[in-house]
Amino acid sequence: MGSFKRRTWKLEPLEPDERAVSNQAHLERTIDRSDDAFGPAANQPAHHWWHYRVTVHPASLDA
Repeated sequence: MGSFKRRTWKLEPLEPDERAVSNQAHLERTIDRSDDAFGPAANQPAHHWWHYRVTVHPASLDA
């Protein structure tokens, strides 16, 4: 039986230029969706998941 190793997740905000590229990529992925998916809050500043980089560190690095 294998063992489960704990991992640490780290969220890092993207730099402004990376965020612009990520926004564009996200818009291209969602361009065919209904406007209802975004609603009136779409143009409001928000912390969207695609504005962050996620890194996963093995537990051994945290010790």
